Amino acid sequence: MTPDPTRRALRSGPLLVAALGLEAMVARADRRLGMGPGRAAAAAAAHLVPVARAGRPVVLVGLAGGLDPAAAPAGTPVVARAVGRPGGAALPLAADLAEQLAGGLADVLVGAGRPVCSGSLLGVDRVVRGAARAALSDRGALAFDMETLAVAEVLAAAGLLDRFGAVRVVADDGRRGFLRGGLIGLRVLRRLGPAVRAVVR
Repeated sequence: MTPDPTRRALRSGPLLVAALGLEAMVARADRRLGMGPGRAAAAAAAHLVPVARAGRPVVLVGLAGGLDPAAAPAGTPVVARAVGRPGGAALPLAADLAEQLAGGLADVLVGAGRPVCSGSLLGVDRVVRGAARAALSDRGALAFDMETLAVAEVLAAAGLLDRFGAVRVVADDGRRGFLRGGLIGLRVLRRLGPAVRAVVR
């Protein structure tokens, strides 16, 4: 019988999750949530809330679209300190866990040549390109994705946001394009999964 990754996480530390199958495979995540806010929210309610309620941290990893290529070019891991909708209020994430991730990953990933950034993420419903991306770039966020906000809202509603962290690696930063940026991001993501397990207890 295949072990349930949720039960395994309850015994052995943080539950590492990713949206896409490719992200989960590369980062060696415990669970795939599915692409987009709807699937991510449903998976969070069914699988992540019980883990967080048992006292274990949940860390979401994966790729993201970049909004500031000068501050966070392709391959930059962004530790989320807050996540919100464009034009809406940001939802602060657990400060202690964000500090643990930012400090620990900076030490572990220094050999990758990619400095770790921390800041805000934007939650969007679809991939943002061109003029729409430029319109988001003045919101003060470093990157955007479709799942982090959805998961955060579910855990917040359950009173468990203090056990949730997210680290997204910038792929398409608006300069390198999706393919080249994605390859750079995946290389960093391969190191990110084991690094998160090493620094989060």
